[in-house]
Amino acid sequence: LCPTAMQALAGADALAIVTEWQEFRSPDFQAIISALRQPVIFDGRNLYDPSQMAELGVAYHAIGRGLSSPDARATMAKTVWRESSAA
Repeated sequence: LCPTAMQALAGADALAIVTEWQEFRSPDFQAIISALRQPVIFDGRNLYDPSQMAELGVAYHAIGRGLSSPDARATMAKTVWRESSAA
């Protein structure tokens, strides 16, 4: 366990938002991007604006909304294709 949410992000592959707590509603996105190994956010609460995430270069996956950018869609398509080809 980590004492802060930001410490938990250090070196993580992605951020998963699963709560609507106030502290997660307006985070420092630059700090988040810097902490993550790659800028990937899975948002289960649809807290963030997909357009803003795309502008920041974040591969943003809002559950129920789809993907935020053509690059994110292309990455997801390659991943799905690889997994289905391996089966």
